[in-house]
Amino acid sequence: MTLFDYMNILRKRWLMMVIIVAAGCSMAGYIGTVYLEPVYRATGKIIVSKSAPDGSVGTGAGDATVSTMLINTYKELIRTPQIVQQVVQTHPELNVTAEQLLESLQVSVAPGSQIMNVSWKDRSFEHASGIVNAVIQQFQRLAPDILHTDHVMIAIPADPTTPSSSEQVSLPVVLLAAFIASTIVAGFLALLLEALHSGLRDTDQVEYLLEVPVLATIPVIRKHDYIQQTAKSSVAGFVQTKEDRHVRFNG
Repeated sequence: MTLFDYMNILRKRWLMMVIIVAAGCSMAGYIGTVYLEPVYRATGKIIVSKSAPDGSVGTGAGDATVSTMLINTYKELIRTPQIVQQVVQTHPELNVTAEQLLESLQVSVAPGSQIMNVSWKDRSFEHASGIVNAVIQQFQRLAPDILHTDHVMIAIPADPTTPSSSEQVSLPVVLLAAFIASTIVAGFLALLLEALHSGLRDTDQVEYLLEVPVLATIPVIRKHDYIQQTAKSSVAGFVQTKEDRHVRFNG
């Protein structure tokens, strides 16, 4: 089949395709409006630095290297059961379990940086901020005793009063994806129905299969056309009858 044949198939079933696309976009719009709630990410930071003998924060190149190596250890330590259990027991108002913390708490460190980012996604930015700040607080209290280190940790908690932008997928993106997907499904269904149709649809197929020219065709007679033709015939017969009667009367 040529591209022109495929276009004819899609053109013949355009109404079905329009209905499928409209239904898919409507369903996606409803789901996107009702069920897709915004998701916020709260992020807190921990800066790790080696303390100098006089109590100040070390800023030398060697201190930065040691702190960078140590912060990778902190990255793994903050997600240990000992830390998250303390968070759950100390802050029951957060309504979060240790398993959820271990699974969903995100900790990242930029290469060569002394800053550790602790983040949490939630539908409430205030709740996400509370979880992040609780984890940072417990980690800042317990980590020195666990590792027996003299490094200084400077915590920058998440501010619950300044929510970040929502990470929810926007409604136009959802509608665009639904339009593309429903268009593909509608086109595939139109081609499938055409392939499953075993009858001959036009004169070209007859000439191709039988290898003989078509001499005549019988058009499709629709019920509407039949009713109109019958009505016209009845009116024409009635007029002809009146004319015949008039002729005989005058004769």
